[in-house]
Amino acid sequence: MKQLKKYMYVRALSNTIFYTASLLVAAASFDCFTLLGNHLRVDVALTSLSLFNILRFPLFTFPQVVNNAVEATVSFNRITDYLLQGERETLSKGNLTCTAVSIRQGCFAWQNDSENESLDNVSLELEDGDFCGVLGSVGSGKSMLIASILGENVCLVGTRHVHG
Repeated sequence: MKQLKKYMYVRALSNTIFYTASLLVAAASFDCFTLLGNHLRVDVALTSLSLFNILRFPLFTFPQVVNNAVEATVSFNRITDYLLQGERETLSKGNLTCTAVSIRQGCFAWQNDSENESLDNVSLELEDGDFCGVLGSVGSGKSMLIASILGENVCLVGTRHVHG
């Protein structure tokens, strides 16, 4: 969430720079030129505006380059976090023959600490070819149940076996 907040701030700043860059560059240049004691003539002003027009594209693309760099950094960090995650638990076949999935008295958590149990006291047996639907309200543990069957979380208590 911090990265998203940082990204939005940088994007807002980049958009502000994008829309005001050419105006600010021209105004600042003309102000500095006159503050140094020079007289701003038409030929100098038009030549300067022509050069500012040539520089407009690089000035306008700079904020987009900054946005792309931030997005690449966020993507790189997400990929790094994903690749550094621990290995999935290998599920054993157990003594299953016709039963495809067996969970008995299972307590599951996303991480290996019992304080954050997400699913408690689950028993489930599915035979090969069974069709099963998982229904429930938001936050009731549907994703945790599917993750438990796939071995993507930690089984704190109980047994879980998958055949196939």
